[in-house]
Amino acid sequence: MTTLTTTAACTRRLLGKLQENINQANHEAAQVQVAIKQDLTNGLENINKTLLPGKLKLWCLQFGLLPRVMWPLTIYEVPITTVEKMERTMTSYMKKWLGVPRCLTNISLYGKGILELPTMSLTEEFKNSKVRLLMTLKDSKTSPSAMLHHLS
Repeated sequence: MTTLTTTAACTRRLLGKLQENINQANHEAAQVQVAIKQDLTNGLENINKTLLPGKLKLWCLQFGLLPRVMWPLTIYEVPITTVEKMERTMTSYMKKWLGVPRCLTNISLYGKGILELPTMSLTEEFKNSKVRLLMTLKDSKTSPSAMLHHLS
């Protein structure tokens, strides 16, 4: 009977510790999402404050800010809904810089044959980067956990 009681207490402590770890991981994931969104917003504001013409602001976004935002989006688990919200923010700045109406659709902005901008939507970049990461891990001779440990 004492063995059963000891095992139950040990299991309770183990489950409590597991719950603490899960809560901490969820908290860290939420902090990462907030940090990425804040980085994007600050970067867009900084680009917007420059006296550059709209096309050069778009260039700064594409080659300066976007790679800086894509790295954490690739490495960390971020829900697609968060990325879509970030894309809406980014798209509103792009429309402002290019002088196009706010009602212009994303298909017109990112599609081929309309404006022919050299940028992709943040959501598409996000999906591509996740697939690229998975293919890299799949084709690697190193174990995925070891590779992810080196990346972060």
